Amino acid sequence: MKISTSIIGLGKVGFHYDIDESNKIKPNQAMTHCLSVSKSDDFEITYLVDTQLDVIEKAVKLYGGKGFQNVSSTFGLDDPQFVIISVPTYLHLQTATEITKAWNPQILLVEKPFGSSSLEARELRALLEKQGSKVYVNYFRRYLPNVLLLKSSIEFAKRGNLKSVKVDAYGSLQNIFSHFLDLLIMLETTNVLGTTKKTNLVKTRDYLQFNDPITGIIYELNGLGLEARKCEMTLEYDTCVIQMHDNGRSFEILDNSGISLETFILTDSIFNSYQSIVLQAIGDTISHSSSTNCVEDAIRVHDFIESI
Repeated sequence: MKISTSIIGLGKVGFHYDIDESNKIKPNQAMTHCLSVSKSDDFEITYLVDTQLDVIEKAVKLYGGKGFQNVSSTFGLDDPQFVIISVPTYLHLQTATEITKAWNPQILLVEKPFGSSSLEARELRALLEKQGSKVYVNYFRRYLPNVLLLKSSIEFAKRGNLKSVKVDAYGSLQNIFSHFLDLLIMLETTNVLGTTKKTNLVKTRDYLQFNDPITGIIYELNGLGLEARKCEMTLEYDTCVIQMHDNGRSFEILDNSGISLETFILTDSIFNSYQSIVLQAIGDTISHSSSTNCVEDAIRVHDFIESI
C-alpha cells in the first residue's frame, strides 16, 4: 500500500515548474512535489493544500487527491502519513505548527532553507521532534547520483584538506547559495562550516569574500542578488580541484595542473527529475532509524550564513 501524502503549498516547487502554459505536464522531468509523488511507487497524493482555489482545482484535476485551502479544513479526515511543506520560507514555522495541531504524520519533507533564520529552524526542530516525525530538508543536490558517485570515488578520497570555495550563483544566501553550503556539508562534514564571525570580509553589491577563521577556508560568493543563471562551484583541495558545472549536472575532479581525473555527469532528463530522486531517497530510508542529519545540517547552514 502506498504512503498517503499531503502537499502544502502549490507554488513553483509544489506544482508549477512541471506545468506548461496549456496546463499540461511537461515531459522528461519531475521538478515538483506534485509530479514526483504522482509518479512514485511508494507515495500517493491524498490532500493538496493551497490558498488559491484555482491552483488547487488545476492540481487536483491533474494529480488527484482532495483539495483544501487550509490544513484545518481536513478536520475529521484521516491523517496523511507523509507531509511536504513547500510554502514560502517565512511560513515554514507557522505551517508546521498548524500541521502538528491537525495531524500526526510519520514523515515530513520541508523545503530549504528550513525556516527563515537559525532561531526559527531550531523552533521547527523542537516542534517536529516533540511530535516524533522523521524530518527531511529539500536540499536536493545531496541526493543526486553523480554527487554520490563523486563522494565514493577513489580520487575524491585522496583530496586532502579543503582550502577554498568559490560559488557563482544568484539570488540570496538563504534561498540559493544555501544549496551549495549544504552540499559542502554532504561532501565533507558539518564542521566544514565554521560558525564564528568571519574575517577579512570584502563585500560589494553582488560579491562576498571572507575567511573562515575556524577552518581556514577562503570563500568567494559571486552573484548575490542577480537574476536566475546557471550555478557553478569550485572547490580547491590540497591535491586536486573539484568543479561543479551547470547547476550540478556535472562534477569534475582535476589535478593541480588542470588535468581531468574523473567526471560525473547526469543527463538532462535525470537531473531535471531531481524531485523524484529526493522522493526515492526518502522511500529508501523511511524504514531505517527515526533520525536523519538533514535538520542539523540545515541549522548549520543558517548558523554559517548568520556568521558572515
